[in-house]
Amino acid sequence: MPHFDPEIPNYVTDQCPPGDAQAPDGTFYRHVPGPTWTNDDFESDYRTNKKPLRPPEKCDSWACSIFDSWRTAEAMMARYKKFRRQGMWLEVQLQNHHGVVNHGSGHRDFWKYVGADVVSYCKVMP
Repeated sequence: MPHFDPEIPNYVTDQCPPGDAQAPDGTFYRHVPGPTWTNDDFESDYRTNKKPLRPPEKCDSWACSIFDSWRTAEAMMARYKKFRRQGMWLEVQLQNHHGVVNHGSGHRDFWKYVGADVVSYCKVMP
């Protein structure tokens, strides 16, 4: 049975991921450092050492950022230089066996199941 990072309950007192998070089934976009990518690029912000910005007590610290449209990704590139000048953008075909995403539009939080193979469902955006 799929499961999330086992350390989440040690830090987060509320339900995490949130109860209204849903299985993803569609196209999403993720910015990664490049020039290659691995499943580690889909680990939580907390696990990828964004700790000062993402304290472990916050549920979204245990997720990674994804975007639900290329238009939103382009808006991020226009707003933040690092998204234009560094790394690469991936198009990801997320499916229900990868994890869950929060409700919303634009920026979304993605909680990956431990051991989920996401990279096989990615391609580089031009």
